[in-house]
Amino acid sequence: MTADHSPPPPARSEGSAIRDGRRLSWTRAGTGSPTVLFEAGIGASSSGWELIFDRVAAFATVIAYDRVGYGGSGEGEASPGAALLDLEEVLGNAGAGDPLVLVGHSWGGVLSRLYAAAHAERVAAVVLVDATHEGITLFTHPAMALLNRVAFAAQVRRAKRGRLRRSLEAGKGRLGTMLAGLPASMRNRLLDELSSPGTWEQAGREMRTVAPALRSLSPEMPAVPVVAVVGTGGGKAERRERAMIRSAYDAWLPTLDDGRLIEAPNSGHAVPQQDPDLLVEILRGLVEEMAARRVPSD
Repeated sequence: MTADHSPPPPARSEGSAIRDGRRLSWTRAGTGSPTVLFEAGIGASSSGWELIFDRVAAFATVIAYDRVGYGGSGEGEASPGAALLDLEEVLGNAGAGDPLVLVGHSWGGVLSRLYAAAHAERVAAVVLVDATHEGITLFTHPAMALLNRVAFAAQVRRAKRGRLRRSLEAGKGRLGTMLAGLPASMRNRLLDELSSPGTWEQAGREMRTVAPALRSLSPEMPAVPVVAVVGTGGGKAERRERAMIRSAYDAWLPTLDDGRLIEAPNSGHAVPQQDPDLLVEILRGLVEEMAARRVPSD
């Protein structure tokens, strides 16, 4: 048998911040600067970053946490304002040092933008991973509120009856396809979370805040690298969505001081699970850029 000489994964520390009596579960690993903060999307916990968490911790400090209603965190308000206060509490409790690199997937990208706008002095870069954007009119159309309410209520019913779990186990739908390609331990953990009625109840509450938040979202960003990673795979079912996301970022990124677009050809929306190698290399490149800027020239 060939010996495995790969380095052991970085040691992790776990904790819980408390704000207004609510538990906010976090995990930290790695050392040094910067601190990379992972922000998940609606219906997702920190477990979704598992394929890249330890790999990024090899060259930076990393923190992932569960927003209220997901994973190991308690229940609480779903508004963006409350989420930003929770994030600030997590960063303090976990001992996060500046500067921060914010990495937000889907709705987590909007929360990352809001945090960067409010705390520009702390943020060195923002990575928006197939993130929700105000230029995607699908998210702000008045009819979407009703459609989403119906869709999420249906998922709660399916979860309560066990039908959702059976569908996910069979690899059906976008989520089932994503789960089927994951390592067993991660797949089982996400399967439990995505089969929980509580996950979809909280997701429905968060989804109701999306359109109002997008309508009031400022297009401006701090003068730092803003990297938009857009999934360009996903098959026929995602083609329209892929095109809308790409169009929104093609229009927005040139208005920023340092906007960059990178395609993720191996995935649709689920980039952290389907194209983790790309995200690791993007973050490695940003960390190396930051290190180069800190080195004084001769």
